Formats: sequence, structure tokens, C-alpha cells
Amino acid sequence: MASEKRSASTALRPIRWEHPLGASKLRDHLLHDHVWLDSALNDLACAAEAAEPQELLRAWSELEAGLVRHLDAEERELFPLVAPFHAAAVDALRDEHQRIRKLVTELGLRAELHTLRKDAVDDLVEALRRHAEHEDRTLYHWVEEHLPEDTRRHLLGLLAKTVRADLR
Repeated sequence: MASEKRSASTALRPIRWEHPLGASKLRDHLLHDHVWLDSALNDLACAAEAAEPQELLRAWSELEAGLVRHLDAEERELFPLVAPFHAAAVDALRDEHQRIRKLVTELGLRAELHTLRKDAVDDLVEALRRHAEHEDRTLYHWVEEHLPEDTRRHLLGLLAKTVRADLR
């Protein structure tokens, strides 16, 4: 994921999520989610630094919705298919997802109470970037390695339908 920060002025505009619906590879589709999430994290970090409560809440809501959708899709569609090959590692990824969900819940409450601070956002950014790198090295690699092409195409179609529904 890109580590560059957006300027405060860039963070003040909503992110337009243009997902590659025509992506030909499942891994490309999944990695694009991480790129989008990184962009949303940058916006959140800039909003936290600017300490503008309404902008912070907008950036938080956008990140939270995209992140939850992403985690749900991985757990529902990918984990069951990869678990037979790498059960312990998939269990570890599930645990990471639980920790991320707990952190997101805690920080979401802080955002709503206008007590979310930049240091907490920075911790979330770092945790999610480490998690994304871990998934890229493991889960996304295994999807390409172990799943037949027709299964990957089917999953790509399912995920694209989810994205289209989210964009409505």
C-alpha cells in the first residue's frame, strides 16, 4: 500500500470508489480493495490531523463501510476455499479480522463522540497496512495458487456483483 499522505485539502473531498469491475484477475480485484482502503485511511489521517469533527466522521464512515465489506467478502468467499490448504493460517487471518473489527468498533465510538485522535488513527493505519501486506503474501497468493481458474472467475463475478450493489 502506498505510504504517502494526502494533503489536508485532498482529505476534505469524498473519495469516489472506482473499482475495476473489468479486472481480469481475482488477485487484482482484491489488491484494488487494499489500494482503495489505503486511500480512505489517508483521508482519515488527514481529517484527524485537521481535527475537523464533521470531516473526521465522514472519513470514518466511508472507511468503516468499505473495510467491513472487504472483511466480510474475504471471510465469506475466500477463507472457506483456502482453509483446506492452509487451515492454521486462515484461522490466524480470522483472528486478525476479529482484532481489526474490535479496533474499528472502539475507534468508531470515539469518532462519534468526537474524541478520536490522530495517534489512534495512526495505529489503525499501521495495523491495516501490516494486515494487507500479510494477506497479499498469503491469502491472495494461495487463491491464485490453489483455486482453479473457473473458481477464480466465479469469485471475481461474485465480488464484482457485491461492488456494483455497494455503488448503487
